Amino acid sequence: MSIAVTYDAILRQVVLARYYAANRRRLRDWLSGRAVDGAWFNINTGSTQLLAIQPPEQVCGRVPEVLALVRAYLPPEDPRRVAVERRFGTAHDLRPSDVAESDRHLLGAALQGAYLLQAVANGRVRRFRNGLLGTFLILTVLVGGFVAAGVHWPGAVPLCFPGGDGLMCPTGLHRSATGGDAPQVALLGLIGAALSAARALRVHQELPTRYSLAVPLVLLKVAMGPAIAVFGLVALGSGLLPGPSEVTSQPALLFGALLLGYGQQLLTGSLDQKADDLLKSASPVAPAPA
Repeated sequence: MSIAVTYDAILRQVVLARYYAANRRRLRDWLSGRAVDGAWFNINTGSTQLLAIQPPEQVCGRVPEVLALVRAYLPPEDPRRVAVERRFGTAHDLRPSDVAESDRHLLGAALQGAYLLQAVANGRVRRFRNGLLGTFLILTVLVGGFVAAGVHWPGAVPLCFPGGDGLMCPTGLHRSATGGDAPQVALLGLIGAALSAARALRVHQELPTRYSLAVPLVLLKVAMGPAIAVFGLVALGSGLLPGPSEVTSQPALLFGALLLGYGQQLLTGSLDQKADDLLKSASPVAPAPA
């Protein structure tokens, strides 16, 4: 392929990348990854094509870049990685005169393979992000409906325990449940979940990838907190779960709701680990799994 033809092909990749990047604000393209992945596909394709027309000095300078990407995404037994590492080693003391024409094809094939696996890994991150956001929306609707039912029909959402001369409810000692019980418990569950999410963010390591999972994870925790608090108290009051059969203190009941909200971390902790594994597989700074 002539230099002019390759140059025109690279320019087309740049134009297409700009087109996809301009559409990134549309929700459908954001969810499907069409805008981000389309832009990166054309950028990476153009970057690979550049190896065919760049002078030896620039190709020599890109060898460490190719080695880093190959080691980040291609498994150790991949023939392309094996060939590149055998040919260039650590890329120390590499001179432009050492780069043969066949090396351009070798570097291009290895780089293309690394970019392909990078796109696959980032696709898994995107699908996981969309799953987190979908679960957040479903939980928000369910908890919102449950709380609304508790406001209008307090007896339908039993959050009170026998205590003293009546029922110890989240809003205090009453003869029957009140419309403020469910919102009170949901708010405390929300606070507990927010505290847990803040702690998780402090220890979470964000890696350079196309998609971030920090915000979706926080949103899911925030939605899980009220859900666990409300349904947890309902389950305790029903006697199906081991717990107190009588509560004589409103602060104890409220603190229990707060702990239940914070305890959602027991359920979402596995999601944190899954997110870390996906981000590591999609990050160029993490080595490919053996």
